[in-house]
Amino acid sequence: MNTRAVMTALAAATILTACGGKVAKDKPAAVTVSTFTDSRDGKVYKKVAIGADVWMAENLNYEAEGSVCYDNKAKNCAKYGRLYAHFQ
Repeated sequence: MNTRAVMTALAAATILTACGGKVAKDKPAAVTVSTFTDSRDGKVYKKVAIGADVWMAENLNYEAEGSVCYDNKAKNCAKYGRLYAHFQ
């Protein structure tokens, strides 16, 4: 199991507890780390389930029209995901 993903999950569980989330004080929420595949481009992303809540553990990197890499460098998309703008 990825240490970073576990630390992220534990931090999220702590925040939920501190903010009065669904986590019982006497019993910590179950934490599950898994993956899912984006059907649009086949990229695999990590996800973390904490109790009944499911969170992405990585930034989305789907190349949608108008999306860009930070500082226009492809290596930044691989590291940080893509930036998306909302146009009306």
